[in-house]
Amino acid sequence: MAHSNRSSMAVAETLAHEIGHNIGMEHDEEVLEGCSCSTGKCLMGAKGDEDDSNPRFLDWSDCSKKHLDKWLNKNFRNCLNNVPTAVIDIPQCGNGVVEIGEECDCGHAKECDTICCDTKTCRLTANATCAAGACCDLETCTPHPRGWKCREAREACDLPEFCRGGSNTRCPDDVTKMEGEPCPQGSCYHGRCGTYNLDEMCRALWGPTSNTVGKDSCR
Repeated sequence: MAHSNRSSMAVAETLAHEIGHNIGMEHDEEVLEGCSCSTGKCLMGAKGDEDDSNPRFLDWSDCSKKHLDKWLNKNFRNCLNNVPTAVIDIPQCGNGVVEIGEECDCGHAKECDTICCDTKTCRLTANATCAAGACCDLETCTPHPRGWKCREAREACDLPEFCRGGSNTRCPDDVTKMEGEPCPQGSCYHGRCGTYNLDEMCRALWGPTSNTVGKDSCR
């Protein structure tokens, strides 16, 4: 559905169009009574707005709005209020998820890739103190020591992570350098290094003909 050279508004339009089909809406051109909307081109038009270079807001046609009203009044609105219930609400050893009463769960015996977990009982094997996590040594079934590198830095604006030691075998959350920190291609922003031009960001988001950012008002 989405493509890297399409604006976010064009992608949103396509998504709304397909959701309309999911609830039974037809293309406006296929409805006998004739359809219109305030924006000229409508969301359920067969061709939509093909001009991605000049994205704009589209509206639902009067036909689409009537269909949605009928759809909701046929008790279909109940599906929007129906909170799903869990299909399986009891722990199951061998599903790969550590649940209540389990110390570990690496799946069935054929798919388990560690000697630290008993696949029949989902309990740690003899002398094992851990069975999963980037900070667990799966050869010795014991936690890596404090300071052991569990994640490498991906690029210039990223930082490596180290195990905290003890029974916590989870690698800490990814941490990046501060915004604006100098890096080889410019400065850091959200963990990435590069030269960030606000005008280019606007065009990437809203299309090549979008207005550029306004001038700073406080100088």
